[in-house]
Amino acid sequence: MRSRLVPFVLVGGVGTATHFLTALLLANLTTLSGILSNFGGFSAAVLISYFGHARLTFRTELDHQFHFPRFVLAAGSGLILSTALTWITYDQLGRPFWQAMALVAVTVPVLTYLLLAGWVFVQKTHRGQDLWIGGLISALCGGAVLWLFWGDLLSHDVIWYLFATERWLDGEALFTDLVEINPPLNFYYTVPAIWLSQASGLLPESAQYVVFAWVYTLVLLVSWWVIGAKQTLTLPRRIVFQLLVAVALIVPAYGNLIQRDHLFLVLVTPWVLALLPPKEPDSSARIYFLSALAALGICLKPYFLVLPILVTLVALIRDRDWRCIFSPSNRVMFLIGVLYVLFVALVHPAYFSKIVPHARYTYDSFSAGSGVVIDRVLIVTLLGLIGFAAARIGNKTSSAPVILLVVSLAGLSSYLLQWTGFRYQMIPFVGFLMLGFSWFIVDPGMRRFPLGIVVIVLVILVQTNLMRGKYANPTAVALAEWITGAKSVNVLTSFVSFGPVTAHLAKAQWASSYSTIWQVPGAVNKLEKTDCSIEWEACAALQEILVQTRDDVIDDLMAFRPDALIVDKNSGYFDTPNFDWMAFFATNPAFDQIMTGYRLEVASDRFDVWRLK
Repeated sequence: MRSRLVPFVLVGGVGTATHFLTALLLANLTTLSGILSNFGGFSAAVLISYFGHARLTFRTELDHQFHFPRFVLAAGSGLILSTALTWITYDQLGRPFWQAMALVAVTVPVLTYLLLAGWVFVQKTHRGQDLWIGGLISALCGGAVLWLFWGDLLSHDVIWYLFATERWLDGEALFTDLVEINPPLNFYYTVPAIWLSQASGLLPESAQYVVFAWVYTLVLLVSWWVIGAKQTLTLPRRIVFQLLVAVALIVPAYGNLIQRDHLFLVLVTPWVLALLPPKEPDSSARIYFLSALAALGICLKPYFLVLPILVTLVALIRDRDWRCIFSPSNRVMFLIGVLYVLFVALVHPAYFSKIVPHARYTYDSFSAGSGVVIDRVLIVTLLGLIGFAAARIGNKTSSAPVILLVVSLAGLSSYLLQWTGFRYQMIPFVGFLMLGFSWFIVDPGMRRFPLGIVVIVLVILVQTNLMRGKYANPTAVALAEWITGAKSVNVLTSFVSFGPVTAHLAKAQWASSYSTIWQVPGAVNKLEKTDCSIEWEACAALQEILVQTRDDVIDDLMAFRPDALIVDKNSGYFDTPNFDWMAFFATNPAFDQIMTGYRLEVASDRFDVWRLK
């Protein structure tokens, strides 16, 4: 990579100068408009850069029909990315223009290099005459997913991101006007769906399905490309494996499609496949691209770092060579991770100054309990052990079972580290198991009897996940029916599954800065257990969190004046059941004044529904 860096920078500089000078000449010596002059400069720069990078940077024997269209797409991707980053950072977030340009100056060259090295200037031997077969299978699978889920209800977390991202793009600030415990990356991943919705007239949830189907199709195509480069499977086996990978990326998330854990599974899969024997050479340009793609998934949650850490640790033990710590994959992932943290600190400083301190005190209350956490993963773990034992017996010479076992353990570890028992957090673990079993099934060296066991285990995993069904939320459906006609709604609850999704089903506005009042259970529980005469600083911090959250929600009630206010009388995650939200908010006198404008319309054992008078 180092030998390419200097010519890459030089050619890029010449291309930029060509763009500037050509556009300047066209604007001053012709009657072309400024836009057309700029386009002429861009076109000249593309030609100069194409030949310069081909001859000097990557020293590729050119096949113009193959390389040039890819180069144009890569250049166009850089242009689109720079425009999008400028629009988001400068126009939407209101940051200084130099910050937008600095972000463009860092990210666009990195993206451009990865595309050129990993996709554009690959050798002809890597083209794969059967690429169209992989493209067709991938497109059909993407279309099948779109058809299968079209019109279905998205999960409550995804619905919240759709609501919040649209409000963010309309000018509200993340982590101050919109309070979310998770880092901001998934908001950015939701932006294309909102843009598509606004441009096409599609409902936001429909646009989200379209965007995911597109990403899913591309990832499948990249996976086909990765496996094809290994030249270890015949075409029929590759087709079978491609279909099995398509299944493995959807079935574990059948009831929680497009959750962050699901996106992680999808984005890291090509990199995981590159680890299979024969392993992608560290010097391969493709590994830089795949590592960058994987990093886009890993950055969604810090828990996902366990995947590259475990893979590196096993390589260190196996090879006894500390240099694997600084492998190209790790360097790319580290660089992207650092840039992401710096970006959050620069553009969304409230995440570190407000959200992280609150989460440190309160988030550990969000757990279904140790028994549930272990119970939900126990059977899947036993099935995994049976499958991997069979694979090891079936082909003792292959290194694939060890590699895929490590990857699966990383998926299990990410679930256990979160320790909530939320079923969607098992998606990476189940998905990695299914990817592993899919590889064992097409492995030419696998003996028949162990192969049969692997097939049975895979079928059980698929059937178990399909039996749980797609996402359904009968409680939110009932709540939405109770508030028919309401134009806006707020729900006082600690369950995100009752909030924005109820507003979505009622076709109402979500009238809150929060997806759920997540800070309160943890703060209340800790105050009940803490001796404040001794740990007065901790108690003061917890009280401050409660007061700020209370006042934020009351500010929302005054600002939005929701048509419907739903109160959950048995919210979860409190050590003492039946937490009284009304009494909690009444500690601020403004709340009683607000409630004089509401009448109690529905009172059930679980919920009270108040309507604006």
